[in-house]
Amino acid sequence: MSFQNLTMHKYSSTLSVVALILSLTMLIACDKTPSEHIKTLTADKYPVANMPDEPLETPLEINIEPKRLAMTNSWSAGVKDDGTLWTWGTDGLLRETKTGQDPTPRQVEGVNDAVAVSGGGGHMLLLRKDGTVWGWGSNRYGEIDPNDDDTFIEELRQIKGIKSLVYIHAGQQASIFVDSEGKVFFLGNNETGVVNGNIQKKI
Repeated sequence: MSFQNLTMHKYSSTLSVVALILSLTMLIACDKTPSEHIKTLTADKYPVANMPDEPLETPLEINIEPKRLAMTNSWSAGVKDDGTLWTWGTDGLLRETKTGQDPTPRQVEGVNDAVAVSGGGGHMLLLRKDGTVWGWGSNRYGEIDPNDDDTFIEELRQIKGIKSLVYIHAGQQASIFVDSEGKVFFLGNNETGVVNGNIQKKI
């Protein structure tokens, strides 16, 4: 490196240091800390989320509407306002397909009284207007029909022993239901201790 290039290199390095010192001096001279000053500069672009010590003025609304959409690992389902059931994806479509899969939502015949649908890892539950619940998909842990040894149920099957249901939840390897009296029912894998003193009855 020539003497002139070395001098220019030292000169630009000195300028960089001076600029850094001036920036820090300006930040320290402000009433705010450097981090507070940076937050002020970026507040518009990057809003700060509510922190635990800054509670919301009013609680968020609880969504009590029926579940209209659901998905598993391989297929999805939706319930329309007219009570029809629609599915798309792979495996649990409840209808004939040419290739075993269909990315387009299509109606499932014979269902026009659906209220809500819920999906777990490999199975789904369907709540109907009469308060009955129907399931299809994985039955490896008896989450749909504990009396059937089939690990996959391909058709809609009513879950017996419960009625007047108002809420359904298809979890991972388990199904949970709540009836109009507030009783909770459970089917499936209990290795994680889902069933405890709060569960009224195991089907």
